[in-house]
Amino acid sequence: MTLRKMLPTLEVPDIVMMDTPNPKANKCVSQAKHKQAREERKKLLTPAHKYMIDILADRLSLAPTEVEEFVLDSPSLLAFDHFFASGGSKTISFVYQESEVPGIDIQRSNESVVHLKTVTDIDLSKLACLDDMKAAAANFDMVQRLEEILMQWCKQIEQVLMESDLLRKEDDSAGPLSELEHWKRMSLQYNSIIDHIKSPECKAVVMVLHLNHSKIMKVWRDLDTRITYRVNEAKDNFKFLSTLEKVLHPLYNSDPVSMTENVPKVISAIHMIYRVSLYYNTSEKMSALLVKITNQMVTACRSYITDDGSCLIWDQDAEKLIRKMQVCTCLYQEYQTCFQKKKVQVMEETGKTFLEVSEMQIFCKFESFCKQLEKIKKIITVFKTFESLEKSNIEGIEKSARQFHTVSMNLKRKKYDMLSPRTTEFETDFVNFMAQMSHIEVSLQAFMCSYFSNIISSQQALCLLQRFQKLNLPCLATHISNILGVILQHFASEVEFVKKVFDNQKDDIPLSRNMPPVAGRIGWVRHLYKKIEEPILYMKENSDILCSPVGQDVVRMYNGTAAMLVEFELLQHETWMEKVSKLDHVLNITLLVRHPNTGKLVVNFDPKITEVIREAKCLLKMGHKVPTQASLLIKMESKINAHHLRLKVQDICKIQIDDVLKDMSETVLIELPEGRASLLQQLVDHNKA
Repeated sequence: MTLRKMLPTLEVPDIVMMDTPNPKANKCVSQAKHKQAREERKKLLTPAHKYMIDILADRLSLAPTEVEEFVLDSPSLLAFDHFFASGGSKTISFVYQESEVPGIDIQRSNESVVHLKTVTDIDLSKLACLDDMKAAAANFDMVQRLEEILMQWCKQIEQVLMESDLLRKEDDSAGPLSELEHWKRMSLQYNSIIDHIKSPECKAVVMVLHLNHSKIMKVWRDLDTRITYRVNEAKDNFKFLSTLEKVLHPLYNSDPVSMTENVPKVISAIHMIYRVSLYYNTSEKMSALLVKITNQMVTACRSYITDDGSCLIWDQDAEKLIRKMQVCTCLYQEYQTCFQKKKVQVMEETGKTFLEVSEMQIFCKFESFCKQLEKIKKIITVFKTFESLEKSNIEGIEKSARQFHTVSMNLKRKKYDMLSPRTTEFETDFVNFMAQMSHIEVSLQAFMCSYFSNIISSQQALCLLQRFQKLNLPCLATHISNILGVILQHFASEVEFVKKVFDNQKDDIPLSRNMPPVAGRIGWVRHLYKKIEEPILYMKENSDILCSPVGQDVVRMYNGTAAMLVEFELLQHETWMEKVSKLDHVLNITLLVRHPNTGKLVVNFDPKITEVIREAKCLLKMGHKVPTQASLLIKMESKINAHHLRLKVQDICKIQIDDVLKDMSETVLIELPEGRASLLQQLVDHNKA
């Protein structure tokens, strides 16, 4: 396909679609094959192709069907395939050459030319001089025929003027350059009529009827005045719009980021036309131009968001897509701001209103488009917010995760263009989507509340609540605050319970297995303290519920109980420290002493040494300090144990084993016969007796 007036930004050397002229030889066969190939290519057109065709049609001021015909004339759609493919070419180029294609502009020029009815039954060339015209004016039949001819011309011209006055049927997305093209066509059309009026034939007819004082001349003169006005209007409008063409090109060739910088120039150029132009400075014409500028901005934004139609909005990275939509919103805001600034400036400088136009009519499409973008942003935010459901391992939450997945996929599978302005389908689907998400939110709230209907431990409840908080779902925030209130009440009862347990058991503490007395009591009181410490620390760090009146009461209750537990621990530790500090004599005593009752030597090892060592080790692990004496005992533990064991073994060997062996040697086990031999059975029987 060859298009000269394409976007310069779509230039790339490796993918070019061009139209190759058919060979003259075998013309019929070639045309048949060409037609068949076109039909096959037409079947391959997808919505993505249609989207690009719409953009091209808008930027070329052509009908979409015309551009589609150009595309189908191309040998293949391979360039589109490369452009749409993942990782394929980022640009695609279209070239249009008027000289090669039977010119669209030439055809449109021919269509714009008005051909007034040609006179065939009268030789008007004979009316060349004034005498001939006077003679014709005196001829009744001639005058009657010339009146019929002039009346036909009047009707044709009137028809043209009437059609020009009718509301133009244009595409809703038509850009501002289409306005320039329109007045170019109008200029050609009216000039063709003027050319006919200035022709010798028309002048001869008019002169004859003028000499005859025909009544139709009044109609003709009125028509001549009107057509002259239209010619001047079209010429003037085309001239001024041509000066606007340069500042309008960025709307076609740039992205919204660059477009934003160009908006003040566009507004200033429009104000210049409104101020200087003789014909275009009407509310209707300026409104139409500004509406088309708005159309082009919206078209450019749609193209920018979808990367010129190469990717759907749901296929893009969410953050990148939101940034693109924000850029489009900024363009709209800049458009509005520049318009309002110019409005104020003109009012201050001239005291006149700037462009007496309907702002709603100008900006409503862009405003609706931005509202549409905001809704899409809301959908993307919902997707991003609820994606934590699929990653959560809370038992039972997978039902809500499946519901969300179904709802989101149903929306993503919609086939229509969600960026198309005034799309009623999107409005309906958006409302349905938000309603379905509200239902999921309600079910999630009920699901979470069911988990906390029967709280056994505030610490466990807070651990579970933390898992729900990590979902970071706004719909659960209020319910989480309410649940925290319930947990706080339960925590208050737990503090009361801990205080009661402490009061009841502090004088007879149940020690853990293999724990020395002091470390066991400290471990017991620390366990009670931990039960109330962890929940209140979590509530302090993750909510402000402790700042409430109820929370302040619980904090005071906690502080009283915690102070009591800490005081008990410190008292136990200080008492032990004081006792251990007085144990210097245990290592300076005699190793062996005589038993007061038996008089035998025994190992003089004080059991307090082992207990002190065990207490010191446990307290060090708990983070408490130990006195120097205890530290010294810990260092000497292996030596003390070795000496103790050795002395104990010697004592056993000397005192206990020797005595046992002596007793055994003096004990009679069997009586042997004296002076004679005895059989075994006799020996057994004798001892039994």
